Amino acid sequence: MATKQYVVACLPAANGIAVDPCGTIDGRPYAPGVAEVPVLSAATVAAVEAAAAPFDYRAAAEFWAASFGAVLLFFCLGLAVGSVLKVLRG
Repeated sequence: MATKQYVVACLPAANGIAVDPCGTIDGRPYAPGVAEVPVLSAATVAAVEAAAAPFDYRAAAEFWAASFGAVLLFFCLGLAVGSVLKVLRG
């Protein structure tokens, strides 16, 4: 599935002392640190890309428009019910 690889990254220095090759960035001291990252195999990458569907902008726009329309409908319905209740109470 995934193998582990170790990389060296510049991390904020815990003791406040900058260490080469990282040095300071914007006045903040950095020191090298080891991080473990997963490396995916070619078969895993191919399986993930095959499973991913392309993004359908038309379906997303229709979903957004329907959701926005429902929110607007409920807002207007609430205003109407509130107006009627205000007239009945007042």
